[in-house]
Amino acid sequence: MTETRLVENLVTSAYGAFALLAGMELDVFSPLADGPLTAEDLAASLGGVDAGRLHRLCRTLAGYGLLTLEGGGRFALSPEAAKTLVKGEPAYRGAAAAAYAEGWRACLETSASIRSHAPAALLSFSDGDPARTLAILRGLAPQAVAGGRALLKHVDFSHVHRLLDIAGGSGALTTTVLQAHPQIAASIVELPDVAPHTRALLDEQPGGVEVTVIAGDAIAGPLPGGFDLAVMRCFLQLFGPEQILAALRTARTALAPHGQLAIIGYCLTDDEAGPALALGADLLFLNYYEAGTAYRLADYRAWLKQTGYGEPRLALLGGGMSLLIAKLA
Repeated sequence: MTETRLVENLVTSAYGAFALLAGMELDVFSPLADGPLTAEDLAASLGGVDAGRLHRLCRTLAGYGLLTLEGGGRFALSPEAAKTLVKGEPAYRGAAAAAYAEGWRACLETSASIRSHAPAALLSFSDGDPARTLAILRGLAPQAVAGGRALLKHVDFSHVHRLLDIAGGSGALTTTVLQAHPQIAASIVELPDVAPHTRALLDEQPGGVEVTVIAGDAIAGPLPGGFDLAVMRCFLQLFGPEQILAALRTARTALAPHGQLAIIGYCLTDDEAGPALALGADLLFLNYYEAGTAYRLADYRAWLKQTGYGEPRLALLGGGMSLLIAKLA
């Protein structure tokens, strides 16, 4: 009986995820910030949508706790939706809809990836479709913002004058840090094919025009030197051990003698039992990358020691994410 309920719960959770995605794509939530609306009123505010079908979506979202159904057939935001799904809110995640859709489509290829011995939804930022790359970078920006906030909470920036965001993608991590510390000179290194997208996305963000974008290879190098803090967010997990060691050595050459490296990513516990979201991310990596995976914390500690860093300080960020901060040995 328990196993049956588990399967049913997993299946019905998927329906809730797809309802959430549709709500994000339609931006159902933002108009409700001013108060409850019927599906007809909501459809009018969105323009060009079918009110009857929208009502069915909204009642599904209410069933999963993202909306509430008020008197008179009006729908209202749940507290979490008001915080995370309304445009303009600091924790807004609606921009990630394209990335979620991309990732879920990739996960549908899991059995094909296993049968074919290769990622069936291969993601390449160096020679892939530019429109797909830009959409993914834009969609991942909310997670990059969360990474920047984690750094602000766990890193002492009083002695950080130069920051290097390695494979910084959208640039949202860097601009989040700069909002709190505008005196920092920040640079982002990205692959030559990706760097123009990074530049374009930075120019859309407050303070982004001040950030330098470096077109280069963060694994092979060389990179400029003298940085007080280098950051790798969701980067090392895309590669196999040999490339990870090379990237760590390259980052080491970019740091000033007193510098430190911050690694943010999905990390498994040493027994590989969790956290669940890290295991889920690993499923995505299986379909996206040739060698990428969610590694154990013990793996990162060993690689850092092997490449000349000291014992890292660990902070668990929630959502399956970990932050490792290591100074040069």
